[in-house]
Amino acid sequence: MEAWLDFYRAYFPDEEALKCFVGGCEQLESDDHRHRAKVMMHQGQRLLTIADAMDSVAPGREPLKLLFLLIASENISKLYANYDGEGNSKFHVRRFFNDFCMPEDKSAICGGIEKIGQKASLDDLISVLYDVRCDVVHEGTYWGFDFASSECPSVLTGRHSDQILRVRMSYQEFRDIVAKGIIVATQLVIEQHTAP
Repeated sequence: MEAWLDFYRAYFPDEEALKCFVGGCEQLESDDHRHRAKVMMHQGQRLLTIADAMDSVAPGREPLKLLFLLIASENISKLYANYDGEGNSKFHVRRFFNDFCMPEDKSAICGGIEKIGQKASLDDLISVLYDVRCDVVHEGTYWGFDFASSECPSVLTGRHSDQILRVRMSYQEFRDIVAKGIIVATQLVIEQHTAP
């Protein structure tokens, strides 16, 4: 249980709340209709840990880290919905950010990522990030996108002329938004007292 506690600790106000969340997930048996909350908690930690590890695999290749953050958001959205079909990846990624992210985190994305020359909604921005994910998955292109950093607090990035972004959001800031969304989605499943 320590791996889960260590990973999620930064997102809870105190140890009691943290242990309530992790313990609430861990106690769910496979015959409980809410068992997927346990899977969601585990998968969130695993996928975000893989995203973090991409720096040791291919330093400076931010699309690889973004790929795993978006895989996590898709996975959590599908698990939340008990979706066992194939496809609809983009829908589930958008749904994750729309349904499980706090209003202030949605605003942070819209303030931290700007589509140059165009007014862009949260859905527009997530779609552009999803296109970066598709470049990695389908084309093997794992360059052409960068998060901001302390050295470069504002970055112009993008592979396509219609998708040039000004990014003022760091990887850690975006990762934290995904982690908090995972917690929200997981808690919503835990709170389901009756079978769907």
